[in-house]
Amino acid sequence: MMNGVRKYGWTWLCLTSLAIGGVAHAGGDAGVAPREDTVVTSEHLEMVSSEAYNHFYFKKNVEIRGNNLYASSDEMEVVVRRGTGDAETGIGEFSGVQEIVLIGNVVIKQSGREATAEKARILPMEEQVILTGNPKVIDGEGVITGEEMILNKNARRAIVRGKDGVRPTLTLPGFQDLSYQGDDAND
Repeated sequence: MMNGVRKYGWTWLCLTSLAIGGVAHAGGDAGVAPREDTVVTSEHLEMVSSEAYNHFYFKKNVEIRGNNLYASSDEMEVVVRRGTGDAETGIGEFSGVQEIVLIGNVVIKQSGREATAEKARILPMEEQVILTGNPKVIDGEGVITGEEMILNKNARRAIVRGKDGVRPTLTLPGFQDLSYQGDDAND
């Protein structure tokens, strides 16, 4: 059973690795095919700047499209660490995406896999994703549900927690009947 959980948890980690890498990517690597730009659209966008961070607030019909990635939610906040630039105007270089929070009707799709939840918190620097609010991960071979999912790409680990009677569940396709069909079938 643990191998099944690891396999399907890793499926989700693969799904989120592009979400983490695609949004946080800020340049090309030698010898690696270039990534498609990640584009975020919404009905409303507001940026609030502080000395150390820029906060981007997306509201209504938020969609993210990128390299083998589609995500949508009602709202999204992106926190970006500021680099050099003009602290008064908020204009300057970005030095890294610190956190992405998708809120409300969250859907993340990649390569035939889909995750849904009420909230997804993506921490690119830690390569971690936390899904809450009835999270569900579906791929061609199984479904994982629970109350909270913590997915850590670096550790190759997925933790699914239950709460208030909601137990983590892994649903796999049916197994072949392995019972013995001889006279001693009930022994």
